[in-house]
Amino acid sequence: MENLPQTVTNGIVPATGSLFFNIDLFEHAQRVAALFKNSSMVPDTFKDIGNCVIALNYAQRVNADPFMVMQNMYVVHGKPGLESKFGIAVFNASGKWSPLKFRYNDARTSCTAYSTDLRSKETVDGVTVTLEMAKAEGWSSKSGSKWKTMPELMLMYRAAMFFIRAYAPETLLGMQSREEIYDTMEMSRAPDGTFTAMTEKDPEPSDLKQKVTAATAEDSPEPDKVKCDLCDQMCSPGRGMTQHKNAAHPGWDTPATPAADEPPHPVDVTVTVFDRLAELSKDHYDLCSDALTAVGTEADKSDLSEGTAEAMIAYVEAHLPKEQGQPELPL
Repeated sequence: MENLPQTVTNGIVPATGSLFFNIDLFEHAQRVAALFKNSSMVPDTFKDIGNCVIALNYAQRVNADPFMVMQNMYVVHGKPGLESKFGIAVFNASGKWSPLKFRYNDARTSCTAYSTDLRSKETVDGVTVTLEMAKAEGWSSKSGSKWKTMPELMLMYRAAMFFIRAYAPETLLGMQSREEIYDTMEMSRAPDGTFTAMTEKDPEPSDLKQKVTAATAEDSPEPDKVKCDLCDQMCSPGRGMTQHKNAAHPGWDTPATPAADEPPHPVDVTVTVFDRLAELSKDHYDLCSDALTAVGTEADKSDLSEGTAEAMIAYVEAHLPKEQGQPELPL
């Protein structure tokens, strides 16, 4: 291959062999990223090929193994951070300083990182980190903070990152440690006991609930209440009224049935007789015409009296064939 990976000439500006500026390297990086993406041995953050390529680029820049970078890199709200122990390992492997060492006070409440410049042979002390500093900065007061359970280790990690950032920032390229990111963010405890970092814009869960409730109340004002037509109770119209009636007036929506001793509604005999005659005339018009002659009138049917109509019905039914007899209609 014509364009082979080249060494990073300094820790800040990438050499011409950067995978982002070399087509051959970029295509090769995507194939490597696909391998990591499909592996069950990398964190879920790197199940995305884009994240894998970025991690590969960082590994190339700090001269570290890509797999170890992925195992020690965390993303908190889009901001990547490294494990402090990984930062110490990269510093120790830089070849510019002696391995980082730490000095505690007698009470183990403060820690100072120090190292020797291999070119000048000068031993340099970093910033001293104390538990008082952690308390003043609010690091130890956050929910889920490791400062409460392992303060000595946290003192060492913070002292190391202060030293690296002050004297060898090119070894980590400005990356913060995971512990530093968590210490500068609010933490919320999940139901399973784990802690999740929250951004400054994220409200506390209780505040969020209150804000949503208030916004809903403002957007949907309570409608005017109305009086129930079955009692004096005041209720919200619609669903509120229905719920009240179901609870206070069971069966309110069931249609009323007449009492057993209530007499049936009277039948309009006149209408029933003429309706019956009209029904017969549809299928037996000739018989109905004969019936008019038989009862001794040629008047139009609409002018018939009740008695004449009944006589015509009797005539028609008497002359119907047996198999075509119409069932008697109720009067």
